[in-house]
Amino acid sequence: MKLPDFKTKEEEIRFWERHSIGDYWEDLLESKDAFKRPKLKPVSIKLS
Repeated sequence: MKLPDFKTKEEEIRFWERHSIGDYWEDLLESKDAFKRPKLKPVSIKLS
C-alpha cells in the first residue's frame, strides 16, 4: 500500500486513527534524527 500525501496535520491524524501502521511499514523511512541526553549538572546537598 502507498501512503497518501497529507495536506494538513489534522488529515494525517485522522488517517492514522483509522489505519494500522503495520499496513504501511514498507513505505516508512528510518529517521535520521538523534536524540541526545541533556548534560546533567552535579548538585551537592548537605544534610545534618
